[in-house]
Amino acid sequence: MEAREAVAPSGFSVREDTLASTTLDGAAVVSTTRKRILARPVVLSRAQEYAFIRADMRRLGLTAGALFVVMVALLFFVD
Repeated sequence: MEAREAVAPSGFSVREDTLASTTLDGAAVVSTTRKRILARPVVLSRAQEYAFIRADMRRLGLTAGALFVVMVALLFFVD
């Protein structure tokens, strides 16, 4: 997530892009809609990649644990 935010262009607004393309003539609209923001590859070190994986696994474990507790609590209330 942090790597995506670092690569995201600043100042890009969908509303401004849409408004600009609607005020242009047909040929200009085609040329502006074909311009895409290309993904730039981000090189992460092994330690950074494993840090992202650990954070994701921690978040997944917390979510699974919370759901398990809710399911057990519901088991007692439903019965």
